Amino acid sequence: MGWFDRQLAGRDPQALYAELALLTRRLRASEVIGKASGRFGLRRYIVRFERRLLRIRIVGVETEQLRNGGPPDAASFDAGAAGIERMLEDFAAGLPAGYRLERGALGVLRDETGPVQVSWRLDEDADNFGLFELRNPKGQGSPVEDQGYLRALELWAGKVAPVRGTWVTGQESWAFEGGRLKLGTDRVWRAEALATWVPHTGDYSWLVAEPVGDEAPFLHPTLVLEMRPALDLVAFAATRRGATGIFQGTLTQPAGVQAFFALKG
Repeated sequence: MGWFDRQLAGRDPQALYAELALLTRRLRASEVIGKASGRFGLRRYIVRFERRLLRIRIVGVETEQLRNGGPPDAASFDAGAAGIERMLEDFAAGLPAGYRLERGALGVLRDETGPVQVSWRLDEDADNFGLFELRNPKGQGSPVEDQGYLRALELWAGKVAPVRGTWVTGQESWAFEGGRLKLGTDRVWRAEALATWVPHTGDYSWLVAEPVGDEAPFLHPTLVLEMRPALDLVAFAATRRGATGIFQGTLTQPAGVQAFFALKG
């Protein structure tokens, strides 16, 4: 007998389902998980949690890389983990009178469109809950989560690292003209414009005349990206263009837009 059956104690199963669904909506579980999953991309993973010293804690995340998605964005999940744990605490505290849990699993599924779907499994019901119970997410997903691109990024990691290690930001006035980038009064590089990225919307646009590779994200003139994959993509492109470093500057028009250039000595 699992957790759900033990909690019934002669009550109407549909009534318990309704109570759990209402609690999930009241806690905005889908929104909390969605934020921690990153703003964009297909998602399929399981968050495992348990009660430790009277507190609910995340103890693991189960996932796998799908054709174009799967795991949550790492930076977003780290930033959202505390919020997830607060939501789990409130879920445990909000269960109907007499109901209690010691551990559980939360299945997460996000298609290209529509809200994040969450599936609860508690105590022993969670023990055999695996990714096989969650269907594949529907849609195209994000090009930067394409497996071919991720493999290429890994293969090029050794070459990208030193280029990314020379990342110059425009703390002084800067200008780009005639293939030359000037920073302040005395620093000048040969340079090539690569891309722009808008932090608050995630809009990423290529500035190169031709794609710098045949992997998925290089073939899209515009994308919508989180900060980490946007910077990874810039560094990869700069390396393929023979750069020795990268320059990042903020445009005044449109305000706040980040512009990236491959520095070539």
